Amino acid sequence: MRIHISVAQQQLSLYADDGSLLRRYPVSTAKAGVGECCGSFQTPRGRHLIRAKIGDTVRFVAVDKGHNAETVPGMLPDGAESLAGKPNEEIILTLDAEGVYGIRCKPHYGLGMVALIIAGEPVNLQAAEKVKAPGKAGKLFKELFAEAEK
Repeated sequence: MRIHISVAQQQLSLYADDGSLLRRYPVSTAKAGVGECCGSFQTPRGRHLIRAKIGDTVRFVAVDKGHNAETVPGMLPDGAESLAGKPNEEIILTLDAEGVYGIRCKPHYGLGMVALIIAGEPVNLQAAEKVKAPGKAGKLFKELFAEAEK
């Protein structure tokens, strides 16, 4: 199952695994607009913390052209396989190992298109925090790591 939220259309679309549209719902995104600042009451575009179970799968779908999803070198648990999707390619990540998974959109990494996934306990959090990320991604990962410790 996949969820897509359109800020422009103020609409949430729910899709089945085969890509067929199941339902659409009207939504109201933040009055303060879009942005990623913690506590800003804005609708986030590119900064996400996902808590999952070991063995879960996460599907990344490039809704807009020119995006991809890939793991960040050094931000993977021991035993986890890295992955790198091509632009516009849907990829599925199975969370086989316990820990923190850093995810980026490579073309927009410096702009802060990142996510942090925690499967089980964040056992490799300290190692992941040592990875240097460029531009806005570094600031956003710092915020995500702080949230992960809560």
